[in-house]
Amino acid sequence: MSFKGIQITKAQGGLGRRTANNDAHFGLVAGGVATAKLALGTVAKLIQLTDAEDLGITESYDTANGVLLHYHIREFFRLCPGGTLYIMLVTKGTAQSDMVETADGYINKLISSDEAEGKIKYIGIVMNPGVYTPVYPATNKGVSADILSAIAKAQATVEWLKSERNYYLDGIMVEGRDLDPDNTIGSLEDLRTLNAPNVSVVFGADAAVLAIQANTAAVGAAMGMLAQRKVSECLGSVDVANKSEAQKGQEYYSLSDTANGYFLKASLSSGKSVAELTKTEKAALTDKGYIYAGYYEGYPGIYFSDSPTCVAADNDYAYIENNRVWNK
Repeated sequence: MSFKGIQITKAQGGLGRRTANNDAHFGLVAGGVATAKLALGTVAKLIQLTDAEDLGITESYDTANGVLLHYHIREFFRLCPGGTLYIMLVTKGTAQSDMVETADGYINKLISSDEAEGKIKYIGIVMNPGVYTPVYPATNKGVSADILSAIAKAQATVEWLKSERNYYLDGIMVEGRDLDPDNTIGSLEDLRTLNAPNVSVVFGADAAVLAIQANTAAVGAAMGMLAQRKVSECLGSVDVANKSEAQKGQEYYSLSDTANGYFLKASLSSGKSVAELTKTEKAALTDKGYIYAGYYEGYPGIYFSDSPTCVAADNDYAYIENNRVWNK
């Protein structure tokens, strides 16, 4: 020793802080109409709603073109203000099964774009049809042929990305817009019998939005709720670990926004009010892997039901958070 005195070592890493991640980087492929600043098939990176509005995607754009693009973007950032959304517009009315084609399809182009930089973790698809009539399978189990085809193709695309590009996409969310109102809940297609562990379908809708466009589902809201959560958190939880600044004082994290009139009432995409469903019907929807929105007894506001994927409930990847955690 040379009598240097006490030596103090300044430690690093003991607080457990994490580096920035891409968990809240989501993608959206949606039907629409090109604007002066955004052509079809190109990608735009958005970090706030005004970025979309600067591109010409406004409420007036939705009204003029008969689509719900601004709406889905608004819902994403309303529920996840710190998220990043990469959007690609395709021809209005493009079938969802065509949106999720493998190899040179839209999803591959989206995640491969210079704007996305390989950061996208989860993707939603929205049809935004013009004149549209759903086609149900001959078995008529209440879910359109396009949705069933999209589920299978979306899973094939996730697997192709993993095997051919070593790209681990957490999942794809399909818009469950074609729920047949003439089918009873008990006779609906059981999505848990399918083999698509990276694909989910949301059939929940804001009742007020259905008055603007029938049969739509709340894809933007579902993605926003997912992006706001840690990868281990369930889409159906009544609270989140990390709230945005505007909600830090709230005890719950619901879909409802009383001041602006968002998600005050929940419906299925068929138009059927969730409040009218029996306990047995709600349990059947949950058991069959349908994501919808509704009320929890004793909790204010509206929440999503759960986070199922289209695979058997005893599968290790039967829920969205299972895939998000594994991939991370």
